[in-house]
Order: sequence, then structure tokens, then C-alpha cells
Amino acid sequence: MKKVLTLGELMLRLTPMHYNRFVQSHRFRAVYGGGEANVAISMAKFGYDTYFISKIVDNEIGDAAINQLREFNVNTDYIIRGGERMGLYYSEIGSSQRAPKVIYDRKNSSIARAKVEEFDFKKIFKDASLFFVSGILPALSKNCYDITLEAMKEAKRQKVMVAFDLNWRSSVIKLEDAVKIYNDFSPYIDILIGILPQLHDVKEGELTRDSVEKIFREIYNYYGFKYIVSTLRQSLSASDNTLSAAIFDGKNFYESKKLKVRIVDRVGGGDAFAAGLLSAILDGKSQEEAIDFAVAASSLKHTIKGDFNLVSKEKVQRIVNGNVSGRIDW
Repeated sequence: MKKVLTLGELMLRLTPMHYNRFVQSHRFRAVYGGGEANVAISMAKFGYDTYFISKIVDNEIGDAAINQLREFNVNTDYIIRGGERMGLYYSEIGSSQRAPKVIYDRKNSSIARAKVEEFDFKKIFKDASLFFVSGILPALSKNCYDITLEAMKEAKRQKVMVAFDLNWRSSVIKLEDAVKIYNDFSPYIDILIGILPQLHDVKEGELTRDSVEKIFREIYNYYGFKYIVSTLRQSLSASDNTLSAAIFDGKNFYESKKLKVRIVDRVGGGDAFAAGLLSAILDGKSQEEAIDFAVAASSLKHTIKGDFNLVSKEKVQRIVNGNVSGRIDW
């Protein structure tokens, strides 16, 4: 069984009930989530020996968060305990013409104050096949930057494949500061997930097959990543989107099938995509097969409340094979 590692922050998520707005809500649904933890749970559901690396507060809330990971067969041996608090985020579900909204409250969280020497990365990366982290973690603090960079370096020393999701959030870090971080990490990245159209001669909202391929080629010519991948979302409304994706290896550009989704909860959709992509690559699927599998995984997550994509490989493959209408496979 292949060993998969993810590094990040597990947070408590509070969501108003029944599509309510924050300002009218007196009750919130509490679940746990966070990009790298979401990927870890998806990979565990897909059957990999998956480990989540983090620092989580040592109290009952931290206990409950870790229990969530264990419930879905994520190994928590590389989680250290301590710090002052667990990060929070508030997620307002969009509907029709009203867009979703996220508010973060994660300053001085346990992982943000963690130190690189607290993690024995040489031991952690032993016998690993894949390491996943996103750009949101090093944006949280200088400590998180140092932890992420050292983890990437150790992954390279032990010849572990590194996947990095840009996951840029303007509410967390300015674009120019994020780009500096991405440049520092680029020598250690094998699979880049995500693009920043703002850095290219392409207007946001006008991405086409040709413009995406142009962006991919520009990124490849500058950095030389093994794979560059991005989702291509078209928002018909906050309730209905179409999902597709593209992948480029320096020679071949492939675009996936397009799937229309009715959204129950879009949080974690990108993480489900990343997990689907990485699973397919680990399984030796072709580039075309990999992005079709990734888009199918993401489409299913949009139908599930909470952060986690609680589906198996078999259920994702049914979507890839054409069962997109929700009909029962007897």
C-alpha cells in the first residue's frame, strides 16, 4: 500500500443552517476541515496509507478533530499536540445568484506557531510515495513557511513526489507575497495544481482552451514542472456550475470532459479534485484518465455537506464511465 503524506491545518468550520446568511443565523453546523486534511481523507477513502502532518491544540476540541481523521482511516501518528488554539473558519453557503462566502479566524493557531524542529521529517518521509501541501499553509506565518519548505526539501532528498496546490486566498495573503513563496518552493514541486491568470496576459473570467494552454506553456517554460493542472469552473449560478480541467506535461495538453453539477456544498471541491488527480497518477493512469477521474471526484464532493469527499474509487469511476444522472447501478 502506497504511503501518502499531507501537511496542513485542520480547522473547525461553522456554517449557518438552511442556507442562512451569517447576519441572520443563531445556529451553526460545526464540522472539521481544511485543504490538506480534506485531501488526506479522500486518499484514505481511496485506499492509500495516508498520514496527516500538523500541530493541533491539546484540548477536547483538538481531540474531536483528530478523532474525525481517525474515523476515516487517516493515520495521525505525525500530529503533534500543543499551541494556543484551533483555527476557525465560517462558511456561508451560496444559493442561486448569491455567492458563497468564507471568513477565516486562524491567527496564532497551533500550526501557525509551530516550529520546524518539532517535526522529524527524515522519519516522516521514510518509504513515502507522495507528499501534498497547499500554498495556504506557508502563507499563515513565517513558521509555517519554514515548515513547508523543510518538508519539501526532505521529500526531494528521499525522492518523494511532491504535489503543490497554489490555493491562493486573497483574504490570507497578497498576490505579490504569495508569488514570492511559490517561487521559493518551485524547485521542489513535481505536480503544480492551479494557475494564477492575474500573472498572465489573460483576463479573469475569459479562460478558454487556447488561453489555458498558453498559460501552461508559459509556466512550464519557466519552471519545468512534471505536470501542470488546473480546474476550469464555469459558474452558471451559485447553485449550478460546470466542472472541467486541463493537464500539461510539457508536450501534451489534455482537457477533461465537462460535468454539470448542482451544488449542495462546494467547499472542498478543489481538494477532492486534487485527491482524484493524485490517486489516478499513483495508479499509473494516463493524463486524460487522470483529469477525468479528478473532475468526477470533485463533482461528487459538490453533492456532500461538509469538507470531506466521502466516496470510494469505485463510485468516482462510475461517473467517469458515464453514470452522471444519479441512476442506480444494479
